[in-house]
Amino acid sequence: AFKLTRNYMNIELHTFKGLPDYLQKQYASEIAAETQSKFEAEQKIVPIEPEAVLQREIGLVAVHNNVLVGYVGATKLNDTHTQIGTLLVSEQNQGSGIGAMLVSDITERVTKDGLQPYAFCNPNSQSSFEKAGYVPALPGELPAEAQSHFNNQPMIYPRQTIIYSLRAARNSMALVGQ
Repeated sequence: AFKLTRNYMNIELHTFKGLPDYLQKQYASEIAAETQSKFEAEQKIVPIEPEAVLQREIGLVAVHNNVLVGYVGATKLNDTHTQIGTLLVSEQNQGSGIGAMLVSDITERVTKDGLQPYAFCNPNSQSSFEKAGYVPALPGELPAEAQSHFNNQPMIYPRQTIIYSLRAARNSMALVGQ
């Protein structure tokens, strides 16, 4: 048996690295196939390769009855910032809170490590990030390399994609330190 990270409403959250190799590969392939399918059908998400899923510093999967129902990953930008991305929830589970649960959990892990999370949110993912405490980033709030990465990222909705950050967490951390 592998380590269960969380269990909420019969949804199990697991870190990718806590899963056996065969499940990591299976889920990475399923995630890649789902992003490619959504891109081809509706252009709602930028496709990701299985290798990229496996290379993320943190990857979380949501599983219900041994079926993958959601995913989110985190990629460290530098010593202070991490990008949260590729939020994916199966079609039949959208609107159930799984996306917000994944974002909240991965955000907790990232901030516990002292990193400031941010995300490139298109209209499909904004509510999940907002429920987890994210707000649109202010100009100059993120390092130049994050802005550069954003400017060079392939985008589905270039005019509607917004950089979100977890400003509330940083402000509360600043208060604790005073």
